[in-house]
Amino acid sequence: MNLNYPKMVKRISIIRQISLIVVALSIFSTTYSQLWTRYRTEIFFGGGASQMLSDLGGGPEAGRNDIRDMNLEATNYAATVGVRYKISDYVSGRMSVSYLQTMASDEYTENPGRANRNLSARTNIFEFSPMIEFYLLKENIPMNKTLGRRYRHYGQGGDFSIYVATGFTTLYFNPQAQLNGTWHDLQPLGTEGQGLETGNGKYSRFTFGLPVGIGFKYSMTRHWSISLEGQARFTATDYLDDVSTDYYDNQEIREAYGPVAAELANRRLDGGGGEGGIRGNPENNDVYMFLEFHLSRRFDSSKRRGGIRRSF
Repeated sequence: MNLNYPKMVKRISIIRQISLIVVALSIFSTTYSQLWTRYRTEIFFGGGASQMLSDLGGGPEAGRNDIRDMNLEATNYAATVGVRYKISDYVSGRMSVSYLQTMASDEYTENPGRANRNLSARTNIFEFSPMIEFYLLKENIPMNKTLGRRYRHYGQGGDFSIYVATGFTTLYFNPQAQLNGTWHDLQPLGTEGQGLETGNGKYSRFTFGLPVGIGFKYSMTRHWSISLEGQARFTATDYLDDVSTDYYDNQEIREAYGPVAAELANRRLDGGGGEGGIRGNPENNDVYMFLEFHLSRRFDSSKRRGGIRRSF
């Protein structure tokens, strides 16, 4: 008789239990690692602040065409709604629609020449942007379903993620200026002689841009997350503010488009006039930016199988 038989049985039982635990943890880990595939799609919406870098306003020095020419007094608003689809653990595709109102004004510059020019514009922008997001710190789907239960699987990582984004933007813009309390659309007025015999053709209010962005995202629950996102649009136009080249003969503008067009074309404080003077810089296209807070809602794409819904 083998007196060690009970001990052998006990050892086998322990080994079997350990094996079951290992298998269970492996299945759980695999299930969790694929959890993101159930939550590929989400919608997001939000709003924030907008800025425009154009020919108007700027710092005290010569135009730099970067954030040193930003006037915080000209900050305006932006709103966005979009949909995001996870392609992989580190890559997502998205499409968004945004409405912004941007501003720029020589009232805010300390540069004497631009201050004397005395031009200003507000620009309404509607944009559509298909983009790709690349996660530098990947997004993790929390194990908890509600805000009241903050737990996660070992190795899951944090609730924060960081991504960069780029793609393509198409946009419609409409610059306006105010005169005697009334806002006027500037493009039809040909303020730089557009449409006249010796002037350029009128610029299109449709254009495109290169979007560049970065986002910081926090997953509150499996379904809800918030994010702070900064975006810039490097556009293919220099007319977001209706200013680009030189002054045109003001009398010809008056005869062609009327007194409002003539007054909005030349508002110099020193009363200077005449054609040919520098009104803008056509060498740099305009840029606009916005900083927004977003709220996102993920959707569970898993399906019932045999009447039983998976719990993970």
